[in-house]
Amino acid sequence: MAEEKKVEAEPGVANAPDAPDLRGVSLPDVVHLECVGRNSSVVELFQEHSLGRIYIDQGQIVHATCGEISGERAFQKLFTITAGTFELLEYEVPPERTINRTWEFLLNEVLRQREQFARRAAAGEDLSANGENTPPAQAAWTAEILICSGAGEIFYHWQCAAPAERMALLQKISAGAEKLIPNLQLGKLDRVEVRLAEGRVVLQPRADRLVFVRLSAAKK
Repeated sequence: MAEEKKVEAEPGVANAPDAPDLRGVSLPDVVHLECVGRNSSVVELFQEHSLGRIYIDQGQIVHATCGEISGERAFQKLFTITAGTFELLEYEVPPERTINRTWEFLLNEVLRQREQFARRAAAGEDLSANGENTPPAQAAWTAEILICSGAGEIFYHWQCAAPAERMALLQKISAGAEKLIPNLQLGKLDRVEVRLAEGRVVLQPRADRLVFVRLSAAKK
């Protein structure tokens, strides 16, 4: 049975929380962290009934559906939904591959459309007359990334000023979770969030990799 994590979609909030409490996380947050962590999962959005799905395979967005449409157009449309809930499900092979662009391009396109909408709204254009939905408020964006093995081998890092310190923190969290979680019978630790004054840090200990992501409140 697929592991489900149900959350309330709150477009005005930014990046990913820890496993026990996923409230307040936005759709861009979940997709971004699943891609950065090179995870495989399915994000399903619904409001009384299913609205659409995003398929992520080893960190790459490969398929999306929204109603009767699919592909990039469906992916972009899902980010205009301002109410509802979504679930993070275990990965399943999509019926087809409809998306081949990188996740960075796709999420940057979401940001571009949001900024374009904001400029048009600021200019006094009545966008509701065209049937356009208000995009979610801007989410947090990546300021620092580190991906490494449990043994300390760095797989990837970007704008990481202190990789050794970040790695040590990840290793401590991973080791602590292995000891604490089984004793408390709470299941598997998925990720840990640390809130900062201007953003947050997300730490994800996995069997094959450790992930450190720091997010700022606005894109630099």
